[in-house]
Amino acid sequence: MNETDYKKHVVIIGKYYPPEFGGIESYTADVVRSLSRKYRVTVVVHSTDSQDHIERNGDVTIIRCGTKAIVKAQPISPSMWLHLRNLKPDLIHFNAPNFWASAALFAMHRDCPLIVTHHADVFGRRLLKLLVLPFYRSIVRRSRHVLVISIKNARISPDLPKDISSIVELPWGVDDSAFQPSEHDDALRAKRKSRFGNDFLVGFVGRFVRYKGIDVLLRALSRVDGIKAVLVGDGPLRPQAETLIQQLGLSDRVHLTGSVSNFEKIQEMKQMDVLAFPSTETTEAFGLVQVEAQLLKIPVIASNLPTGVTDVTDETTGILVRPGDDIELADALKKLRDDRELAARFGEAGYQRALEKFTLRRFEKRILDLVDSCLQQTPAPVKNGKPFQTTT
Repeated sequence: MNETDYKKHVVIIGKYYPPEFGGIESYTADVVRSLSRKYRVTVVVHSTDSQDHIERNGDVTIIRCGTKAIVKAQPISPSMWLHLRNLKPDLIHFNAPNFWASAALFAMHRDCPLIVTHHADVFGRRLLKLLVLPFYRSIVRRSRHVLVISIKNARISPDLPKDISSIVELPWGVDDSAFQPSEHDDALRAKRKSRFGNDFLVGFVGRFVRYKGIDVLLRALSRVDGIKAVLVGDGPLRPQAETLIQQLGLSDRVHLTGSVSNFEKIQEMKQMDVLAFPSTETTEAFGLVQVEAQLLKIPVIASNLPTGVTDVTDETTGILVRPGDDIELADALKKLRDDRELAARFGEAGYQRALEKFTLRRFEKRILDLVDSCLQQTPAPVKNGKPFQTTT
C-alpha cells in the first residue's frame, strides 16, 4: 500500500452497539457511518454475553468485549483493556458515561488526539461514581474536544470539570428522508380512525424508565376528555404503567404498542396529533424523538428542563410545561385539542427548525470536519487570544 493510500485509524469506544437499542448506541452507529467513509474505524464496546465477538465489514471492525459481570447496570469487560492496549489508533472517540471504559482509557495514556462525547451525567451509583469520576475528568481534560448535544447540558453538568475550554456543541440529527410523506399515509389515517375514532391522539415514544414521566402523562390524560393516547416502546416500568392505567380508568383510552421497529415507530407517529415529551429529570439531555415528530409536522409538548430538550422545543415550536406537573400538561393537551390552527403553526415551525438544525446530514458533516481537523493537527479556534467554545 502506498503512503497516499493509507487510511488513518479511528477507534470509537462505546457501551453497546446495534442491534442493541439505545440512544448512545444509535449515536455511535451514526458516527461510525460518517467516519468510515474516509477512515478505518474500530468500534470497541461491551458484549451482551460473556464472550468476545469480532465483526468486520470493509473498513469497519466491531469488537464486542465479553461482559463478565454487571454492577449497578455497568458492564465489566476485562478484555476491553487488552483490546484497547493492542490497537494503534490515530484518534480515539470516547462515548461517555462508561465506567469501565473510563478506567481503561485513563490507563492507556495514548498520545493520539482524543474526542469525548459527553452524552449525560451519571445519576445514582454514588460509590462507583466516586471511584471513577476522577479518571473521567482526567480524560476530559486531556481531550482535544468535548462534544455535547447542547451547551446547556455542559453548563449544568456536575460531572464535567468547570475549567475546560474545549466544549463543542454538536447537536445530533435525524435522517429526514425516513419521515417524508408516502403513498401509505392515507391507509394510516384510515387505520387511525378505526383504532381511535375521531378523538385527539397524544403520543409518547420512548423507554418505560423512571425519568420519562409516563405517569405524569397518564395522570394528565385522566384530567381531560376527548383525548386518547398511544405509548410506543417498552421497558422495565411497563408493568407499573399498566397498573396506573387501570387505576385511573384509562384502559379504553390508552394503547401500548410494546417494542417496535423504527419503521413501525414512524407509522405510529404519523397517526398522532401531538407528541408528549414529559421527562422529569436532567437525565433527559435532548430527546431526539422531538425532532422526529417535528419532521412529521407534529407539535410537541415538552418538559421545560434546563437541558437540550428546549433547544428542540420552545414557545415558538410547541408548549413547555413544568416537569412533573400533570395539571399543566393536561391544560396544554386541551389547548392543542381545541386550537388546531395553533397546533398546525407549531408543527410547521418545528419542521423548519428540524430541517435547519437537526438533520443527520448536518451532523455527519460536522463530526467528519471535526475529526479531519484533529487528524490534520489544526489548531483550536481562537477568539481574543483564547480557545473558545464552538457552537452551532
